[in-house]
Amino acid sequence: MAVTIRYALLFLACYLGSSHAAWAEKSEGAPCPTVYQQFAGPPAAAEEPKQLRKARARAEKELGFELRYTVQEGTVRAYGPDGQRLGYLGFELRGRTTINIEDLYVEEEFRRRGLSEAMMAEILRRNPLVDRIETDSLVATNGKVLKKALKKGYSCKDAIRATPAYQMRKRLGFGKLKSFSCEDVTFTVKRD
Repeated sequence: MAVTIRYALLFLACYLGSSHAAWAEKSEGAPCPTVYQQFAGPPAAAEEPKQLRKARARAEKELGFELRYTVQEGTVRAYGPDGQRLGYLGFELRGRTTINIEDLYVEEEFRRRGLSEAMMAEILRRNPLVDRIETDSLVATNGKVLKKALKKGYSCKDAIRATPAYQMRKRLGFGKLKSFSCEDVTFTVKRD
C-alpha cells in the first residue's frame, strides 16, 4: 500500500508539472516517464497479447538463453544471462498511443535471431495502449531492401511492406500501413 501511494505521489509530481518533479527524479534516480511505467507497470502475463509472447520466445529459442531487459529514458536494452548487452532500441512515447522508433542496434554476433522483434515486443508489453508505431527512417538492411524493391518496379507501398522492419511490426499485430514515404524512407503502422 505504501509503495502504491509513493508511486502515485511521484506520478502526480511529474505529470502535473509541479516544482516537485525535480525531487521525484532525484528520489527515484529516474525520469518521470520511468516513474509512470513503474507506477502503471506492465500488464499481467495473462493479458499480454500472444504475438508479443511469441516474439520473445522465438528470440530466446534462437539465442539459446533467456533475455533480460531494462527500459529507461526511451531506450530498451536487451541483455544475456551473463549481463552482456546484446542490443538496444531507442524510442519516443508520444502520448499514450504512439511510439516513434528512433534508433536500433544489435551486436553483430546476435543479429538475425529475432532480438529486434523481442525488444519491440518488450516496449509494447510495457505500453499496452499503443496502437500506432512510427518509423522515421529505414537504414542498413531495411534501406537496402527498400531500394532493391523500388528498382524491381515495386510501388512505394509494396516496397515498404517488403522490408524486415514492416514484416516485424506485422508479426507483432501492427500490419495496417497508415502513411509512408519512400523519399523520406518513413512509415507508420497501426494495430490490426
